[in-house]
Parts: sequence; structure tokens; C-alpha cells
Amino acid sequence: MKSPKSDSRLLRREDACMTHRPPLGTQGGQLKALPEGRNWGSLEDPPPPRLLNTMFHPSVGTCLVACGALLANSSAQVQLTDVAAASGVADASFGRGAAMADFDQNGLLDLVAINAGQPNQYYRQVAPGAFLESSTLWGLTPDARQHWAGVVADFDNDGDEDVYVATGGFLFAESNQLLRNDLSTVGLMTDISAQSVDGSIMSQVFGATTADFDNDGDLDLFLSTTSSTASCLLLANQGGGVFFNISTGAGITEQDMFLHCSSGDFDNDGWADVAVGSLFNDNLLYRNEGTGGFKDVAGPMGVASTGDNFGMQLEDFDNDGFLDIFLPKYNNFTPATHKSEVFLNDGNSAFLDVSLGMNLTAQTDMGHNTGDIDGDGYPDLYIGTGNPAFKSLDLLYLIQPDGKGGLTANNVSTTSGIQSGGDTRCHGMAFGDFDGDGMMDIFVNNGGPSGDPASAETHYLLKGQPNGSHWASFELEGVRSNRSGVGAHLVATTSAGREVHRRRRAGTGFGNSDSPIQHVGIGADATIERLEIHWPSGITQTLINPSLSQLHQVTETGIQLTAPTFVGGTLELDLTGPSGQVVDLFASVQTFYLALPGLGELALLPPFIPIGSATLDSAGLSSVSLPIPNDPALTGLNAATQALFHDAGSLTNMSLSNGVQVQLQ
Repeated sequence: MKSPKSDSRLLRREDACMTHRPPLGTQGGQLKALPEGRNWGSLEDPPPPRLLNTMFHPSVGTCLVACGALLANSSAQVQLTDVAAASGVADASFGRGAAMADFDQNGLLDLVAINAGQPNQYYRQVAPGAFLESSTLWGLTPDARQHWAGVVADFDNDGDEDVYVATGGFLFAESNQLLRNDLSTVGLMTDISAQSVDGSIMSQVFGATTADFDNDGDLDLFLSTTSSTASCLLLANQGGGVFFNISTGAGITEQDMFLHCSSGDFDNDGWADVAVGSLFNDNLLYRNEGTGGFKDVAGPMGVASTGDNFGMQLEDFDNDGFLDIFLPKYNNFTPATHKSEVFLNDGNSAFLDVSLGMNLTAQTDMGHNTGDIDGDGYPDLYIGTGNPAFKSLDLLYLIQPDGKGGLTANNVSTTSGIQSGGDTRCHGMAFGDFDGDGMMDIFVNNGGPSGDPASAETHYLLKGQPNGSHWASFELEGVRSNRSGVGAHLVATTSAGREVHRRRRAGTGFGNSDSPIQHVGIGADATIERLEIHWPSGITQTLINPSLSQLHQVTETGIQLTAPTFVGGTLELDLTGPSGQVVDLFASVQTFYLALPGLGELALLPPFIPIGSATLDSAGLSSVSLPIPNDPALTGLNAATQALFHDAGSLTNMSLSNGVQVQLQ
């Protein structure tokens, strides 16, 4: 475990252009000295013409002012059409979790149906809109374990998506499964459970989620269990497909019938937390203390909500930058009386129950997930219902702020098309744009108890019909952060001045993993003026005016100060970006924020000078160590540094890093 990061709570700012966004430090790599003849006393040198010509091009944009969240266009309609049969995925199963990801890297999203008591189904999208069940082709051995949840992410940081299958459910302890994606090398999904040590631990698991809980650059696992004699499990990734059970030492000790879980940084302190739903007793909200331990704060923060919880979903419903909570309530008796609940994070120390004003209903909530179905920028709520003994109709609520500190929930269940197949026992649903048309689609996994053959039900593939909402999507590649970018927080500021927040996650709702591509809908707003990506490493990366109706591939890029700066000491910087790129570093005594479309955001006010350079290694990492003169007159000097990243030997594929403020002590 590394030492805790400093507070990374998002700044509430009136002027986003003139407020510095300080980075957070991580450990470094190879050092490179300050170029000969350059020192901190030469800050008045003229700026290099090459950089000036680049940064002050006539196409320069203007600074932006973040005006706070405004209500989006509320006229967007939602229509979802089931295309499962035509697409080749209308198979019947005892469905549990669902997932969507591009396993074979052909540019098309594939689907996974996690099934209880029967083999899981892996659907490869072989051509646009056409899927082929590929379990046998990919070398998977069929088994009849009680598969319950599927977490899809790059656990070994090799650039493709792996699969962790949690098993057991309500019935009994079973071994979990870890599949390494070797499709690009040998054409197989390789079962490495046996070598994963505690990754295949025997347990009665219901839900699973992943995050880099110790901020060491790879993804760990949290498993929620239904055993009254065993706690939930925290599995630390050791690399090489090996996981160790560190639950007890981390303070994960509560025992109960815990159902589904989710992860995310609800207090914005830079450390991923965990939310766990309890069927019979109080929920758990494990706050990551940043020192290797977790503390349950559900009670003090007002979200214990005793009983009937089929999960606990973290989601930013009101786009204020703080994760809120949805509680699916499972009513096992009729008439149902315990309504679904939503709690808004006040950004301080509590969650506020806003359920009453939303007019949510009571039913047998089982399946659940959240995502922006109508493209207006606000996450919506899909609830799958039913019971082992009977079927029921699913629900879809379109969510927006009500302008009074609460939320509105527009029930479009009957008009949206999600109920066109009638009653179901709905569990998993994975969100993503499988056909690339800019609308969110939903892969729904239905089915009842595996011991009842008559309860097997067919999957749905609900295709979203275009409704005029504007959008852009972003595929993230972590470098210093985990390769999947899980935990990254995207903040889009639109031309209307409102912010849209998205977080990259895996393992949410009823054992789901949504598409890794982050879909940012902005409703009727004309453009995305800027997009900030807050990476788990602490790097903040800024894109200016990214094109709409387009998929953007983004590699984590930035610089970080790793040690205090002293007169007579050194300036230590970590550099992160695309492998092999050259990083040119510049300094100035004044900060300045100017939007430069295609490059990023200029953070230095001329005159500025070159102070060093480096070439990123094959992993996309490097460091510089720049000597600071031992001149007492420099004590207290405030300066700033920024980097220009570009291909070796040419000024192509250029981007600007974040700016770093430096105060000499």
C-alpha cells in the first residue's frame, strides 16, 4: 500500500480558467538532468518560437467559465427496440449478471451473459449487429456452477479485457473463476483460476466490483457474500494474475446476507470506496481510509436503510461531482410496501433521502443499473423485477434534478419499449452503444432459479433509437493508472455552462459490467467546450472542444510533482503519456489558462523557457530531476511548469499536459 494521496475533492469554482488544479504525486522512474546552461534564474529568457507558433495559432479558443449545472433539454424521447433475435443473442438461460466489452479488439462490442447453474454465454460481435456465441471457440470449458456476477476489466494491464466470474449466490460456497484474455496471442480465454491463489477462493459470493483500492496501478476485487459465517472479501492484485485475500487486515469483517455491491470514490478523496446492500440488516458503506483500511460509515451518513436491499448502487444522479446512492428494495411479500430509495450526497458528511419527491414505487427490485439512456446528461434508472415464484414488469425512470435540491423521476416503462416482451425475472443489464450510433443500448439477462427449468428466459438486446441528443464518447487507456482506467472521473462542460459527470466503473448493479467506452450525452447543448479526466493516479487531463458524434481514444497524459521543492534542491517530476513520445518541459513565473483546441489548455503566461526534456519508455513513463540553484533570493518564488508531448522527431500528435505550480521553500 502507498501513502495516502492529498485531498482531491473537486474544486467548486466560479472561474474554471483561472483556478489552478494541482496534481497528486506518485512514484517515479528514470531521471534526466536540466539541460546545460538552463537554470531557475533564467525565467526571463524569451519563449521558444516553435512553442509560441504552436500555442498562439489563430484557431486558439477562449477560456471557459463553469457556471454550475443547468437543467438539460427535457424533451428527448426514449424508444428501445428488442433486436436480440435478429442479432443472434435471443437464447434462454437462468440469467444473472451481464457485460459488454470488445474482447477480441475488432472495434465491436461483445456481450456476456452470466448464468446460474449452466455455462455462461460469450457473444462475439462478428459484424455490425451480428453476434456469434463463441464460448467453445474461445476455449471455455462448460460448467454448472452458480455463476452470479461478471466483472470485466484488464486485471493484468496487458491491454485487453479479462473476466472475473463470482459464484455461489444464495445456495452454497463455490470457487470463483478468473479468465485471462489471450485472444490476441493464442485465440483463447485462458482459465488461470488455479494460479490466482485467492482469486479462486471458495466463497458464497453474490456481487462483485473492481477498483484500484490501494492506488498501485492495478485493479483489486471486492466480493459481497451471502454467508452469515463469513465476511465480504477484499482481494488485492499482486500482478501476474495472483490475488491475496486481505479482508480481515483491511477491516472487512461484517457478516450478513449481503447482496450486490458497487465501488466509487463517494467522498472525492482519491481513494475508491465500496457500497454493499444487505437483505436483512443495515447496508455497508465502506470508506477507504487510504492507509490500507476501510471503515463502515453507512449509519453516520444516513444510508443504513435496514433491510430489503438487493444492492447499493453509487451514481451521480444530479451531476454535482459527488456520487449518490440508489437502493433497490426487494419486497418478498405482497402487497409490496418498501419503495425504491435514492439518496443525494450533500458533498460534506451525509446523504439526503429524496425518494419521496421522486414518486418511486414498491415492487420486487432485483436487477438494477444506471446510465444515461436518453442522452440528456443525467443518469437514468433501470429496475428489473420478479421473484423466484413469479414474473413481473421491468421499470425505466428518466432522472433529472427538480431545481429545488431533489430529483424528478419520469416513469417511461410503458412507452419506452422495455416491457414489450412482457413479464420477466430480470437480473443483469449492461449498458453501452453496441452499434455506435450515439444512443445507449441495453443487454438484458433474464431468468429464474436454475432448479426450475421452466424459469429459463430469453435475453433482450434493447437498441436505443436516435432522438436528436448530442453526444461524444471516450475510450480510456490508463498508463500510470490501471490500464482500463477504472475509477477515472470525466467532467464535461457544455456550451450551456453545465457539467456532465461520468465515471469509468466495472462491477455494478446486479453483477454487471457496462461498456468501457464512456458515453457523454449532452442533450440539446451545442458542444462540449472542455472535458477534464481525473485519473486514479491523480493526473488531470484536459481536452478542448472534442468533436461530437465521435469516439475519442484517450491515453493518460500528464506531469506530477513528486517531492517538495527547496532552494538548492531539485524539481522532481513524473511524466506519463503515450509510449515513445518526447516530453518538452517549460516554466514560467505566472499561471494562465487559455483553451487551445486540439492541444489542451495552456497553463503558463509568457515569457516561458524550456527547462528539460525526456522520452517516455515502452510503458509510457519517465521522470526528470531538475536542479534548483542555491540562491536565497529564490526563496518563496512561485513558478509553474507544463509539458508539450509529441512524437519523436516531429511535432505530430501533440498535446499539452496539466500545469504544475511550484513554490520554492
